[in-house]
Amino acid sequence: MLPRYYYILENRVPIEETDIAEWEFWMETHDTLVALAEFEWGRMSTVFLGRNHNWSLEGQPILFETMIFGGGDLDDTTFRYSTWDEALSTHNAICQVLIDAYSPSLTGDELVAKVSQRLLPGAEK
Repeated sequence: MLPRYYYILENRVPIEETDIAEWEFWMETHDTLVALAEFEWGRMSTVFLGRNHNWSLEGQPILFETMIFGGGDLDDTTFRYSTWDEALSTHNAICQVLIDAYSPSLTGDELVAKVSQRLLPGAEK
């Protein structure tokens, strides 16, 4: 049995899959895109990875990823999550920050700080 490594989605909920052939079939036959945003300067996608990227295997599995393509210093900036809801809400928060505050010199660290502030309880969304 594989150690909490392979997952599929059932109604947007990650379910561990211990049969690698079943996992491969699922990954080939299902859309893993959570959200996509296009900007003049590039794009950003959020996807279900299907494999646990929490390499320590302690804590929650990391199964979703947002990546920015283009955008100057933001190119290849990555965010990772455990749940669909967390991935989608953070994707939307990142989009709003990029719409409100994008500049070619905005760094990944600055983006993370702005998104984190937006996601704080009580913050404007």
